[in-house]
Amino acid sequence: MGLVIRQSIYTTAISYAGAVIGYINLLYLFPKFLEPEQVGLLRTIQDAAILLAPFATFGLAQSIFRFHPQIVKDKATEAGFISLITLLALGGFAIFFIAFKLFETSILSYFEANAKEIIQYASVVLWLTLILLITSLLEAYSRSLLKMIFPNLLREVVVRLLLAILVIGYFQGYITYTQFIVSTIFAYLFCLVLLLAYLSFLKKISFTLNLSSL
Repeated sequence: MGLVIRQSIYTTAISYAGAVIGYINLLYLFPKFLEPEQVGLLRTIQDAAILLAPFATFGLAQSIFRFHPQIVKDKATEAGFISLITLLALGGFAIFFIAFKLFETSILSYFEANAKEIIQYASVVLWLTLILLITSLLEAYSRSLLKMIFPNLLREVVVRLLLAILVIGYFQGYITYTQFIVSTIFAYLFCLVLLLAYLSFLKKISFTLNLSSL
């Protein structure tokens, strides 16, 4: 069985497992342990970050998948390529952050009319956007390496399990709702760290300031 076919089978199975966990979260755990407005706020924060992250990447994820096989020929060029993408990603987020701050009043005024509660969690949205931005770039890099199973497992299964654990922890009184919302950042950050560790274990990620190798 070919590598691509085998990985497609695994990723499909992971997607189905993630869908089941997602349905359990949305149809059972969240409605049972959270108030409707609390569920709505959580979804709004997640959706806002997911919506904003592609704007902050400026198309870098697609560039990785397209140009990585053409540019990277050895470890030196690979390290230079990753460093360049990282610098561009941080620069893109910096531009996005400045634009957000410049138009913060207008942006938040929209939410004030439709989802007033999210205003106090604007910083959570920004942090989550940054984490999702970096995660999307690493996932694109993993796809270019034909290493799709573990990133999919983190995105589809692990993060949803962590959210389920957090909502149960909130229901049991271990954390407040504000702590629950903030902890969602750490759930996504945990998956990002695992993805970095995975790529490091494969010796597929390293950084250098020497970009002349590209």
